[in-house]
Amino acid sequence: MNSKDWIHDAVLASWWLTWEDFAWPDPGLTARWTARALHFQKHGINTVVMFGLHFRFDYYAHFERVFGMLREVSNICHDHGLRVVEHHSATLVHRVRNERDRWDIRERNFHHVPFYPDGWEHAFYRGEPMADWRQVSARDGQPVYFERYTCECFCPNHPGHQRSYLGYADRHREAVPIDAYMADDLHFLPDFHSCACGHCRKRFHEEEGIELPPAEDREFWENFENPDFLKWIAARYRWNGDFYRRLRERLPSEIPIWGCASGAIEARLAGIGFSPQHYVPHWDAVFHEIFHQHRPGRDDATIASDLTGFAGLARQHDKPLIALFYPRDVGEMEAWLKTVEFHKARPWISKQPRTTGAPTEEEMLRERIEFPRFPSDTGSRPVGIVFSESARDRLGPRADPDYVQPYRELTDRLCRQGKRTVALFDGAWEEGAVSDLEAVYVPAHQLLGEERRAAIDRLQAAESAVKLELV
Repeated sequence: MNSKDWIHDAVLASWWLTWEDFAWPDPGLTARWTARALHFQKHGINTVVMFGLHFRFDYYAHFERVFGMLREVSNICHDHGLRVVEHHSATLVHRVRNERDRWDIRERNFHHVPFYPDGWEHAFYRGEPMADWRQVSARDGQPVYFERYTCECFCPNHPGHQRSYLGYADRHREAVPIDAYMADDLHFLPDFHSCACGHCRKRFHEEEGIELPPAEDREFWENFENPDFLKWIAARYRWNGDFYRRLRERLPSEIPIWGCASGAIEARLAGIGFSPQHYVPHWDAVFHEIFHQHRPGRDDATIASDLTGFAGLARQHDKPLIALFYPRDVGEMEAWLKTVEFHKARPWISKQPRTTGAPTEEEMLRERIEFPRFPSDTGSRPVGIVFSESARDRLGPRADPDYVQPYRELTDRLCRQGKRTVALFDGAWEEGAVSDLEAVYVPAHQLLGEERRAAIDRLQAAESAVKLELV
């Protein structure tokens, strides 16, 4: 059996670390962690995912303590037959400018243990000045600040961050016994103008022969008819994908890796350089985080269309799919499990992260649940829905109403008919790549680029048992 086959039958739950865990080593903590592992084991969980110490480089001065508590948790979990997934942000760090920022972290991100430094003056990691790693905005040449998370963000093109992060991955693997590794937050924040540091400017010029212009140049910035700007969008996708390529090459092959992805189709993803389509080739599992405020029965259209995108990536790359959902209470568990099982995803259960007093994973697992086993290939064939990332990105502000929304509406309609849907992204639906499908639907086909339309024409001309419908 392949050393990664366990993912196909994984039933995952979040394992939250809090302020109290920094009392380690402590016999009371050992007892509490042991009781939690035993509870998960008895109630059908076989994999836990670390949560809480998320903005990992906030803890750079305390990594040995972090490793120590994580090592004990991992050993306890392994003693109870639970696999352990290490999980953290590779790029985001909380920093505060004033007392209001401290309150914002407390009120909006209280699920993070807020152990951030006061500033950058003494922030060095093994001799590397971490302040130099920050993403820079082309608007003013200053480090970007992402208000939503009260944080700053490291640039994946900075060689200091590349060296230091891969070194951190080595340290973690050597210090803590883990079964998988999940690194999050590969995006450029908060918009198209990031990152304009010297390393990004140099790389863009070397790869595309284009000098990044001043922010005042409206012929370039956010001009979706300018092929040079479209190359900027594509470059940022590639660069974030390269982070996962480097990580996959660095860690031993028997340790699966993946990262967080809450979306694959929204128009906003172009602005932050986020493309799971570029990440999944380097991942060992496809992962989708369902937005924590979504509810089954209320947000079915959005949930189904997002899951369809990630199910398509899993099909395209022949990798298992994991879906993280946040039930409000035990009463929602059945609906969530049916939803993810319909899309052949492995379930990851987590409490509501931004709700005070939300039921914990242990409370939602009071009774043993019959979780779905490895999804079989029996039953009706799925239907494919063409979705072109390049077509979406050319549309700019029109993308959501003219392209994304028709895709969502079509997916919702087909799922309500009981059809299992998979997205067909660019490169996944040329001739010979759709023979396992019952039908292929092409929403808003008139908006596809010339190359994509030519592929549709070839599909129409080919003798195939696959039904093709232009919508």
